[in-house]
Amino acid sequence: MQTAESPRVAEDDPSPDWAQGYGFQFWRCRHGAYRADGAFGQFAIVWPEHDLVIAITSGTADMQGVLDAVWTSLVPALADRTAPAAGDPDQPIDTSGCRVPPPMGAPASPHEATILGVTHALDTPVNGITHVTLVRDEHGRLALRTRAGGRERTIGFGYDEWVPGVLTRGGRTVDVASAAAWVDESRLVARTVSLGTPFMTTLALEVVDGCLAVALDRNVAFGPTHLGHATARPVAGPA
Repeated sequence: MQTAESPRVAEDDPSPDWAQGYGFQFWRCRHGAYRADGAFGQFAIVWPEHDLVIAITSGTADMQGVLDAVWTSLVPALADRTAPAAGDPDQPIDTSGCRVPPPMGAPASPHEATILGVTHALDTPVNGITHVTLVRDEHGRLALRTRAGGRERTIGFGYDEWVPGVLTRGGRTVDVASAAAWVDESRLVARTVSLGTPFMTTLALEVVDGCLAVALDRNVAFGPTHLGHATARPVAGPA
């Protein structure tokens, strides 16, 4: 293990942790630690001096920022030898502050009635989507029906909570969780997280003069994070 964590490849990188060099399948870190890392902030950091392993999952393009937060938090805490001992190991850890918050806003809007159940056709497909219809499901929750490639799918959104669901992408099913809120009277923001991954998409629908302004973004990607935007107009009769 000592061989694997020792520097084998020098890195000319301005980021302080990446500049520590590369071993055998492990990146070296500051403070005598080393790590395995994946795209968008998936980390397994080993800190031998403190007999400590830190596992992190995230979805960010600023991976150095995640490591900066680790060192800023832990270096002073571990240096303070007068710190109180750890609590009862049998007590569950409070992870309430670790949840990804759902969109904040109102559960409904006065403008909702003007578009609810009305199919809108996009003037330009966005990520393959050609039509959108906002509805309320049997539980009274907002849901969005989309058409792409001639196929329809519906996804439901929780309010102030994430609602589990399943989507089909590329011929395989993906477990997701979704939530939405009206951030103001004209604009609905809906987010869908692919569970077990760092990926989240954000769909914004804005009511403008009887039409919808549609924009779709994702939090992180190897390429552009903006997936497209378009104007969607009401369809007369069956879409």
